[in-house]
Amino acid sequence: MKVALVEPPATHFSTNLKHLLLDFFALPGITSYLYDLGFHKFAAKLFPLNLSYIATPLFNNGIEVAIFDANIEDSIFQKIKKYSPDIVGVSCRTAPHLMWVNDLISALKKELDVKIILGGPHVTLAPYQTLETTCADFVVIGEGDEVILDLVNFIGGKKKKLPKIGIGYRSGKKIITKEPAIVQNLDSLPIPDRSLFKTNKYELFLIQTSRGCVRKCKFCYFSAFDCRWRTRSPKKVIEEVDYLINEFGVREYFFADENFTANLNITRELCYELVKRNVSWWAMGDKTLSYEDLSLMKKAGCQHFFLGIDAAPRLFGTLPKYRNVHDICQFSKK
Repeated sequence: MKVALVEPPATHFSTNLKHLLLDFFALPGITSYLYDLGFHKFAAKLFPLNLSYIATPLFNNGIEVAIFDANIEDSIFQKIKKYSPDIVGVSCRTAPHLMWVNDLISALKKELDVKIILGGPHVTLAPYQTLETTCADFVVIGEGDEVILDLVNFIGGKKKKLPKIGIGYRSGKKIITKEPAIVQNLDSLPIPDRSLFKTNKYELFLIQTSRGCVRKCKFCYFSAFDCRWRTRSPKKVIEEVDYLINEFGVREYFFADENFTANLNITRELCYELVKRNVSWWAMGDKTLSYEDLSLMKKAGCQHFFLGIDAAPRLFGTLPKYRNVHDICQFSKK
């Protein structure tokens, strides 16, 4: 059994995003400014952590896995065709990604006898529509870490039944979608295996210390299903940091949590360990922090901290975050 996992190009997403922003704002100046911040250049440097979480359980169970990342290599279609996989899994974050993905999988279906699995935020939010509008055979709904191995083994004939949750598929002319899969114990997952990737091509490696979010913002992806906040133990996170240092010499990370500072006790415990390791890192959060906590984060190697404001001042008070502009300005000055 051969599996190809594919990461779409961030540049394709960003180019489409520019047109979407222009349609929404109808202000070319604002649109150009947002686009010129260079999201596509930044995103293309990021290690695809999502694929490594999916690839690891397959590889650990003897399944041959190959990674194709359109951000670091060209001619993806030709390379996948040459590899001739039995299954192709593709990550799909947004509607613009889906356009690129559908073009790719449609071409692959014409050339290869292959099963297609799609996953990611867009697919989780719109599993029925994804199956309805693409040639995908299966979709993974929610978090695929504990679903993907059983699904691949079903396709390969090693399992008689499909997973009970976390998937969508066609049954004759009918489309079946199950409830989203959520990993309850993040410490039960193995450390994502980066050896399957061309690690020298990436400038920033991602690590997750948690999943989900403590907030319930109505506009957010997580509000669409029960994706409660769950955390890994600091010990497990530090094990992964040490793995990246020892195996790849990597000392710069992006903690890819929706809210790195959701539990400050855990944040502080991590920082105390990171201080000992001479690393640098980025993170995101959505609440103001004390000067003492910011100082600890800086000492631990924090280079960039992205603050999620997410709303205009007129909406403050309607979201479970900030009360006024003053709070944000004071925090930013720290």
